[in-house]
Amino acid sequence: MTTSKISRRPVLLGLTVAAAMIAAPALAAPAIGKPAPAFTAADSTGKSRSLSEFKGKTVVLEWTNDGCPYVQKHYNAGAMQG
Repeated sequence: MTTSKISRRPVLLGLTVAAAMIAAPALAAPAIGKPAPAFTAADSTGKSRSLSEFKGKTVVLEWTNDGCPYVQKHYNAGAMQG
């Protein structure tokens, strides 16, 4: 996948698995109906982002494997962005 394809994705979509693993201890015991535990992770462009930056907004986290041919197929076709 090309870098230009990655940089066009929404900022929080495409968080890396490595960043999720770093944040995992903070996410160990979330409670339904309570605010999400605070965490910081790298976005698809490598910028460090904190959940607190998006207070009051809906946040969607997406993990991908950029080396997977199926992921590449769907992103290159625009299916995932759509």
